[in-house]
Amino acid sequence: MQNRLEDKLSMYEKVDTFLQTNASVLNTAVPILTTEYLNFKTKLDDILTTVQAASVDTTGYTEDKAQKRQELEQLTTKVTRALTAYASISKNFSLRAKINYNKSDFSKMRDNDLYANTKVVEDYANQYATDLLQYGIAQADIIDLGKKITHFFDVIQTPKTKIEIRSSYLQQLEMQIQEQDLQLKNIIDPLLGVLEYDEPLLFNQYKKARSIDQTGAQSSAKTFAGNVNANSSTTVATLSYDVNRTFTFKNTGTTTLFFGLSNDGTTVEGVEIEVGAGDQLTRDSSDMNDSGNMLLVRNSDNVVGTYTVDTDM
Repeated sequence: MQNRLEDKLSMYEKVDTFLQTNASVLNTAVPILTTEYLNFKTKLDDILTTVQAASVDTTGYTEDKAQKRQELEQLTTKVTRALTAYASISKNFSLRAKINYNKSDFSKMRDNDLYANTKVVEDYANQYATDLLQYGIAQADIIDLGKKITHFFDVIQTPKTKIEIRSSYLQQLEMQIQEQDLQLKNIIDPLLGVLEYDEPLLFNQYKKARSIDQTGAQSSAKTFAGNVNANSSTTVATLSYDVNRTFTFKNTGTTTLFFGLSNDGTTVEGVEIEVGAGDQLTRDSSDMNDSGNMLLVRNSDNVVGTYTVDTDM
């Protein structure tokens, strides 16, 4: 979970401990605290439930994807070589042009491109299945190719799906935290303030409980600001990927912007973070993708967008 949210949750738990430990004295002095504590506790329990749901684990994904990709590349290369030989011998120049891939071509492709191109190879392998028998490709090979394509597609979709789920829960979590903060600020703080002069020791203990420990504070920070032209994308910053790096996106313009991580500086991999005009959102790298050294911003509107991004270094 993001450092900012961890710090906030730690404060809530300190307040909870204080209110429980001193319940007898507090409820006698300010009886309505009994009800307000129950409201606070209910909200805290809901927050903890959401935190648990948002803790989506993608451990092992990278290794699994690498293995499935290697298996797919190898079998596709085998089938492509047979198709190439068949197309050359039969003088099927149209087929030869459409499956003009070699081993290194597949290894250089992005995941989605590899999926799309191996589907093309599979389609032609099925079309010429009978002819390919003489070229060392059995029907079982083509069936296996289809399975490997499906398995690879599933594994490249898995982290995106999990990150999307986590992002949804994080949005819910932010709303719950806003509600909890309002209850503390508008109700519990004033009620405890009643005791400032009669019970100064308790009042000071409460103030300490309400303080936020900056456990996630970083040694340095950086702010990036800029514009993104209409209907275009631009690179905000190039940073080595850090799963715990926190970004605060501020949309200072009049149109919605989308932020995400990229490996090639062109395409956002994983999940884009939508930030409305005038809005601000905080997300970790892991909320967007499991890799990506470039932070991109995309503007799909017909007006120029403006932004700032704060991040720890």
